[in-house]
Amino acid sequence: MQPMPFLPAYRYYAFVAGLPELLPGQSQAPMSAQALDEALAQLLRPQDLEQLRLLQYPKSHAGLLAKVQGQPKPEGESYGVFPPLEFEERLQLGEGLPIYMHQFYSRFQGQGATLPALQHELSKLYYQYASLKAIPFTLEWLAFDNRLRNFLSAWNLAQWGGGTNAWYFLDAPELLRELPSQAQLSRDYPFLGRLLQEFSRQPAAHEREKAALRLRWAYLDQLLTFEDFTLPVLLGYWLKLNWLEESLAHTAQAGRRRVSQFIHQHTQNLLRS
Repeated sequence: MQPMPFLPAYRYYAFVAGLPELLPGQSQAPMSAQALDEALAQLLRPQDLEQLRLLQYPKSHAGLLAKVQGQPKPEGESYGVFPPLEFEERLQLGEGLPIYMHQFYSRFQGQGATLPALQHELSKLYYQYASLKAIPFTLEWLAFDNRLRNFLSAWNLAQWGGGTNAWYFLDAPELLRELPSQAQLSRDYPFLGRLLQEFSRQPAAHEREKAALRLRWAYLDQLLTFEDFTLPVLLGYWLKLNWLEESLAHTAQAGRRRVSQFIHQHTQNLLRS
């Protein structure tokens, strides 16, 4: 699918061709995700921009879950593409947001459901909504990401009996039952063999996250093999830039924690001496 940009064609092609290369694990992002969001909002037609919105909407989910539970929005989380006051006003009015968000809010507000149950229901509604609107690339990517997140949730449950990091969590119970049989898992989910090997060598949680990111990156590259200046190229670039930005943020947070721990330990040593 070739997007028909608002900008003249030569400027559109120059924009796509001029996007800096992204590599997993690079030390600095070439631009901010927000800057790319703003550029794409000016570049794409409304129907093409809607495909980007489908990838952006989950950034609102943490805030939406908090609203349903009657809790403040988690620190560091946003409402995605929606300004906070505008999001909350639209939510109360029951219009102006994607329909699945209104459906979720009206069904579960004040019901006292557990967070995992709410995550499951919200993710199911989101996936059903996206499936009706997604182009083949977006649909194929979401289907893969769904399976991968389900596997990560099932693996965590099998290892620790809890602490799920589910986003969609649609068929994780079925995956969990199959976890003892790696051969069966590999037949049903061919990409998992590589991830299981990585996990067996990576006891640390952050290293497993890196392994999952490498798999996502490789799968996305595979999807884009025969794409050139098409809409999927821009959607894939958006995904990669957001992954890179999140990875760098986590690395920075980990670094600050290590510095804080060092200062605390050094201070305690001085006090004892």
